[in-house]
Amino acid sequence: MSDIAKSVAEIIADVRARGDQALLDYTERWDGVRLDIGGLRVGADVLDAEVEESDFSRAFARAADRIGKFHSRVKPRTSLYEDDEGVLMGMRWTPIRSVGLYVPGGKAAYPSTLAMTALPARIAGVERIVVVSPPGSDGEISPQVLMAARMLGLEEVYRVGGAQAIAALAIGTDSIPKVDKIFGPGNAFVAEAKLQLFGEVGIDMLAGPSELVVYADETADPRWAAADLLAQAEHDESTRVTLLASGQGVLEAVRKCVAELLEESPRRETIEISLERNGSFEIVADPRSAAARIDEIAPEHLAIQVANPFSFLPLVRNAGAIFLGKESPVAIGDYFAGPNHVLPTGGTARFASCLSVEDFMKRSNLVRMSLDFTRDSSRDVEELALGEGLPAHATSVALRRQEPGQARVRGGLQGVTPYLLVEEEGETKLNQNESPWDIPGELKDEVSRRLKDLPWNRYHQSIPQAFLDRIAADADLPTGSVLAASGSNLILQWIFEAYAGPGRSILVPSPSFSLYPLWAQVTESRLETVQLAEDLSYDADAILAAIRGGRPDMMVLCLPNNPTGSELETEKTREIAAAVGEYGGLLVIDEAYREFSAESFDRTALVKEFDNLVLVRTCSKAFSAAGMRLGYLLAPVALATELSKLVPPFHLGLFTAVLGDVLWENRTIFDERAVKLNAQRRRMQEEAEKISGVKVFPSEANFFLFEVADAGRVHDELKKRGILIRRQGGSERLENCLRVNAGTIEENDGFLDALREIQG
Repeated sequence: MSDIAKSVAEIIADVRARGDQALLDYTERWDGVRLDIGGLRVGADVLDAEVEESDFSRAFARAADRIGKFHSRVKPRTSLYEDDEGVLMGMRWTPIRSVGLYVPGGKAAYPSTLAMTALPARIAGVERIVVVSPPGSDGEISPQVLMAARMLGLEEVYRVGGAQAIAALAIGTDSIPKVDKIFGPGNAFVAEAKLQLFGEVGIDMLAGPSELVVYADETADPRWAAADLLAQAEHDESTRVTLLASGQGVLEAVRKCVAELLEESPRRETIEISLERNGSFEIVADPRSAAARIDEIAPEHLAIQVANPFSFLPLVRNAGAIFLGKESPVAIGDYFAGPNHVLPTGGTARFASCLSVEDFMKRSNLVRMSLDFTRDSSRDVEELALGEGLPAHATSVALRRQEPGQARVRGGLQGVTPYLLVEEEGETKLNQNESPWDIPGELKDEVSRRLKDLPWNRYHQSIPQAFLDRIAADADLPTGSVLAASGSNLILQWIFEAYAGPGRSILVPSPSFSLYPLWAQVTESRLETVQLAEDLSYDADAILAAIRGGRPDMMVLCLPNNPTGSELETEKTREIAAAVGEYGGLLVIDEAYREFSAESFDRTALVKEFDNLVLVRTCSKAFSAAGMRLGYLLAPVALATELSKLVPPFHLGLFTAVLGDVLWENRTIFDERAVKLNAQRRRMQEEAEKISGVKVFPSEANFFLFEVADAGRVHDELKKRGILIRRQGGSERLENCLRVNAGTIEENDGFLDALREIQG
């Protein structure tokens, strides 16, 4: 056992035996500060004090904002999926209850480290965040660290450092209750304490001296590269910096700039020792040799300063943080860019990762099986369990083959798989047919203004009358023809509850929106399908034949169709409405994407012509209000009156009701957006059609469907690049189809470039 390990073991044992008194004794011994027990914790008066405005505090605030935004974007979320046997599986993420954050003292102050650990902890949802940091000779923690704690709203901060602080966090004392996991870098004693206490408490990583590799070619700025090397080397004498140069000229140019900049550095002595002990200037023959050397070092920081850093990036496997291009200094990454600066060192980037929100969270497997699956798989599980000599395992599944004597939901709901969205994370979201543009800020302000003038403590009128009046007027229909709800899905559910049920038949196109079959199953209706044409367009003749042959009680058409984007001429819709009505059936047209269709597909006037027709519409897509949930229907007054029987009182929130008024008053904004989005969708279709191996289907929506040889591979490759699109399935016809919605020009171009690259 090394001397450090022995000393740390003694410190841990002492803290375990004497608690707070041991902390006080070590603080006096190592930090030269005598504290009493009450002085261990920084008082609320200090933490609640107002932060003095300064250039430093303003810079810290801006940095904290960027760090917080980045970690919010990468926060893992619970996700679920259902396999083809009806088993629902997924991963649940929950925050760790309490964490300890170690902020080093000594030669420098590290408020940035506090931001890099406290912000992801808070974003993860950690309930208790404890900060420990050694006091200076004045008995106080670094004023910069205290300022950071104030600005971050931290409430539990202690004046203690070293191995004793780690022991206190892991074991707990009267003053410092123990935590579940410890984060933050420190000296060799801190690292050793984390190592010895791991298992009793969780730890982030064992941080060692800082590291940087700069890979530079003739396009690099030698002075910039040299400055990056010196910036890292000034941390301390143990820092390891390496230059990998593409040639002798590059190496000599950087070496010359290092010497020049070193002359001006206030920390020259530290840097010189670091370079002498651990600095390396090397020539690499080619990019593959450079990548091999980088992977061998597995550095904490890697700066790729070559002509095309993105071409080189796939060659590298091992690095904690990678800075792409000469314009990307590591120092900005340390403080301001957003990604975390707590990184694996000492070659551990071979298997370890940068600190992230997920380090402050735990994941649990989620599994929900149907009784049918459990019974079907039970005999296989019995064989496996008995083969391993675990008979109780076998019994636990065998019992499930027996009929349970417990209360059960009605027959229609048994075996129903709920409609659950699988949450995916990506920088570019082109998978949910949302508008790429938010509601304009001035409209949000107007909604807020109106809400301020309304009482929130009273039940409000559940019908947003002004909103309904405007819709009715636009459609040249009486107000009684319009109903609103918190989303068009809710309206469709009401319709199924009213017109579907046992003994009734529901006709839907296939493929189409997946909720229709689910609602048919829930209402115990008989589901009939009519297939789209081979090119995924609507086959009006086939639909008419299915109506006349099956005489459905209700037919649901999605126009434009989701997921294909196909439309149906108004005259054909008229024929279908007449055919359904001939047998006393209801025609429901789900027009979620109507604003993106050509005017020739406008079916509004049909409401006055047919007494069996309902048009269902939403503000989620064209009106940029997907998060607000507002939908409406148009129907003959008598039909709308019947459906209103299912509408619960006060079903629309005050916010949504006001939002509807504001949206409709300003609908020209959204009409213009729809035109722009259509133009982008058409451009995407034209460009995608030119890509090898891509077949594009026509669309009248803000999305389009395309087919490739291996949809799973394309979907996954796009996801790796941060681009999310929808993988289709559910039918053999869509097996290799993908759906993508139009986004911003930049998002669309990024998708097209990535698709070209993937398709080769």
